[in-house]
Amino acid sequence: MKLKVVASFMPVVTNKQDRFIALAQTAIKKVSGRQPDVVISHGATDASRYVLDNHNFPIIEYGPGIEKLSHQIDERIALDDYLTAQQAYVEIAKQYLNNTKDDEQASS
Repeated sequence: MKLKVVASFMPVVTNKQDRFIALAQTAIKKVSGRQPDVVISHGATDASRYVLDNHNFPIIEYGPGIEKLSHQIDERIALDDYLTAQQAYVEIAKQYLNNTKDDEQASS
């Protein structure tokens, strides 16, 4: 028996207590009305490329749709889910940038 590795990706791990996760959850809840769960994703993503750099920053995966439909023949997402995810990305960016500005002011 032979093992052939066709792809190898670095694991992407962010501490569940990282404040970026809480920030993202708050932003997503504000837009969607639902508290997102923190879960483990077993798929490969572009995020595995970011951990190859020496910069140490939190990484999350978030997107619309039903995970069990991902990469299936009948993969699809509801338009409302797609639009909500776009709004959530904007809200995450706003909250992150506002918090970064607050951190800079506090350290001055």
